[in-house]
Amino acid sequence: MADRGYNRLYVDPFVNVRLTTIPVAGAAPSSAVTAVQVPTPAFLQSQKAAQVQLGAMAGTNFGKFPIKSSDFHWGVGPVFRYMLQNVTDSQRALRLWDVDNDLFKIWTVGARITLYEKDQFVGESPRHGWAPAAYVDASFGRFENFESALGKTPGATACLKDPSGCLATGVPSDDEFEVSSATRAYVEARVYLQFLYLGFDLNTGRGADDLRFIAGLTVKLDRFITRR
Repeated sequence: MADRGYNRLYVDPFVNVRLTTIPVAGAAPSSAVTAVQVPTPAFLQSQKAAQVQLGAMAGTNFGKFPIKSSDFHWGVGPVFRYMLQNVTDSQRALRLWDVDNDLFKIWTVGARITLYEKDQFVGESPRHGWAPAAYVDASFGRFENFESALGKTPGATACLKDPSGCLATGVPSDDEFEVSSATRAYVEARVYLQFLYLGFDLNTGRGADDLRFIAGLTVKLDRFITRR
């Protein structure tokens, strides 16, 4: 295994930062200026967000094989992620049970299978060593942006039926709402094609489901930073 640059067992941390859109249950529609929709599990709205994903994966490398002039191997093992998603849209989620919260916290635990490639090329520039060429992970976790709520008191129930009026007259206390935050399934997949990457995120569980296709560009930092 030494010639592959990886030990048989490994632990890899990862950090992803991006501007993106995220699904938010109970969000106001983008076409509305002041109207607020009743938050229900059946209503799902995209919101602009800054996303920070922190995590680590561990596992076993195996099955080295060549394709033309490139070497590949597989890796499989557990993966854990913790995400912070800060909604930046002016029409952010107005969830009456947590109306001031625009920073949604997420955690997931699951398994990932990764195809690694040695000395990938990003455009004409090589990325030395082993790096993911593609991966798929399946996880379960909790997502604050998928929370929904029911009223436990007549006042809270009426508030959910008329959010605009409720915001004007005063929102009931948090303990008057019954918040539903069930564990959901999450699938994340990516494939890297030189400087381009493609993939999808699937979030499914009780209430609304969400499927998003992802595309982006990879840029090596040594194009901007010269080692001295």
